[in-house]
Amino acid sequence: MKFKFKTYRILSSALVQDLTACALIIVTISLLYFKVSNFDFLNFDDNVYVTGNPNVAAGLSWQGVLWAASSTLGGHWHPLSWLSHMLDVSIFGMNPAAQHLVNIGFHASNSCLIYFIILLLVKNRKVAILSTLTFALHPLRMESVAWISQRKDLLSLLFGSFTVLLYLIHLKRGNVLPYIIALFTFALALLAKPTMITLPLLLIVIGVANSIVEGKYNKNFLSIAAQLDKLPFLVLAIISAGVALYSQALGGGLRDLNEIPLAARLNIALPAYLGYLGKLFWPFNTTIFYPIVEYPSGLAFGALISILSISLALWQLRRSMPELILGWSWFIIALVPMCGLVSIGAQALADRWTLTAHLGLIVALINLSIRQYKKSVYGHVAMILMLFTITDYELKHWKDSESIFSRALEINPNNFIAHTNLGTALGIKGNFSKQLYHYEEAARLNPTYPEALNNLGIARANQGRFNEAIFLFDKALSINPKLLEARQNLYQAQKDLELSITK
Repeated sequence: MKFKFKTYRILSSALVQDLTACALIIVTISLLYFKVSNFDFLNFDDNVYVTGNPNVAAGLSWQGVLWAASSTLGGHWHPLSWLSHMLDVSIFGMNPAAQHLVNIGFHASNSCLIYFIILLLVKNRKVAILSTLTFALHPLRMESVAWISQRKDLLSLLFGSFTVLLYLIHLKRGNVLPYIIALFTFALALLAKPTMITLPLLLIVIGVANSIVEGKYNKNFLSIAAQLDKLPFLVLAIISAGVALYSQALGGGLRDLNEIPLAARLNIALPAYLGYLGKLFWPFNTTIFYPIVEYPSGLAFGALISILSISLALWQLRRSMPELILGWSWFIIALVPMCGLVSIGAQALADRWTLTAHLGLIVALINLSIRQYKKSVYGHVAMILMLFTITDYELKHWKDSESIFSRALEINPNNFIAHTNLGTALGIKGNFSKQLYHYEEAARLNPTYPEALNNLGIARANQGRFNEAIFLFDKALSINPKLLEARQNLYQAQKDLELSITK
């Protein structure tokens, strides 16, 4: 009887500690991000996903479910994310405050799940809580939380985290049920956003890390036979990748591989890895869109040498510091879909793409420092406070479209997307002279961007310069024949020109 009582007390104590840790995580995230409930929708993607989307604006319905299941709007197939936005509208209406709060709730939930994953994996509460807070408060999480249309990041991570947690339970206890449920949650993660396709490979990293912690690692662990349990996950990932590429091709976001040679894509992808690594340690000057930059020739080779050198150095340290090679492997694998080898869109980098990738590095570095220097916990607490402060300062730039795109132009005055969207935001406020300047700059910086040409055409038509407007609308349609707004504007400009001639 006495033995049972002690066991109960121990379990209760562990549970209280875990609940306290989760409460700390939730409260800290809420304190940091609550201000975004006063922020507005943005005119970049939020209009596609929520405010300007009649299917979402109608709320959740059977018709909406069918649309979500078949839509490739914006070059993406992520029905679960569409349904999430529809549910928001059904409950809250077109209320940006409520939808921002839902994003905060998802981020807090994800962080708590991540805490339990780390705790189950490394069996150290200090490492789990410090790693989770570092991840959750890092400035590169802002984009996924403060931008309503990035709900898909949070949803995908939610179900991806459930998948990892269930798979870990399956590894440790040998139960089949958690494995079966993990397959289901992985499918949901892919239905929210297909960038989770790397998870089957990340589960290998998880398995190796778990075997090392449990003292069961041997060379046979990486054999093909040992990876057969990843095969069903891999099949789901391949299907999702195929659907994602098809959707991007339909939406015009996927650029022909022949259009951009392999050397040019490597010149984007390899420096991107170093860029994302640098952003983990130097999280300043973050913003909503980073245009593709043409790096000097040879930079890709330098980046490749750097990546290989880091990999070789960490491999040499694999026995004394195994967490480093595991964290680095996680980072490399997680970024494959977004690094630029497959050219999608016009952005070089995106902060939101580090949501999963940075996690492995954070856990590895904190676990190593706590394992070797227990007093380093004080340094990590100071670092977390610093991250909180930086994120709190930078969050103000996400208040509305004018704020975030003004910030983007402070960082890079040649950002054509920022000029385009800032011009639109200024026009809504009646500042047409500044709007015209930004539209002209956007078209000058990227004369193949159809939205910029269309916007400048509207401005020229409003000035009565119909011939110029018609030329711009024609050019926009030659680049993107599916741009319905440009076609409508072309028709109206032609009518207005005829009317002006007859007068």
